[in-house]
Amino acid sequence: MSHDEPQLSRSERELEVMLKTLKPAEPDVSAAQIAFEAGRRAGRMQLFRWRAAAAILVAALGVSIIAHPAARPVDRFVSVQPAEPREVKSPPELDRQPYADASPSGAETYLNLRQTILQRGIDALPSARSSSGNAPHEDVLRAGSSIDELRGRL
Repeated sequence: MSHDEPQLSRSERELEVMLKTLKPAEPDVSAAQIAFEAGRRAGRMQLFRWRAAAAILVAALGVSIIAHPAARPVDRFVSVQPAEPREVKSPPELDRQPYADASPSGAETYLNLRQTILQRGIDALPSARSSSGNAPHEDVLRAGSSIDELRGRL
């Protein structure tokens, strides 16, 4: 006997010997059945949580439907008078005199072209030039060109 163990009486030692000879009885369920039952109970808890969350959402939906009933359509006849046509103002003329001695910049060239198109229409555009800068392209379409002309060029 070790020094840490308490001193046992004779009857306690006899009981200890008899308990050592006992074997536990076989369980009525297997380890697989125990594991299955544990998983089922865990799943049941998760299912309960999902059902509770769905019930809360359904209750919130019901409250929102009751609190905000659907809008009812209202039939009204509204008479609207057409607006008077407005006069379209042309852009102001640019005073080009202060810049007469300077060479035209890209912005000034653009402004000149824009003013010409506004005054005379889309056909006032200059003819397109080829990459050499001399001959106009034959495949350029103008306003009023027909689809048949385009098909003839393809």
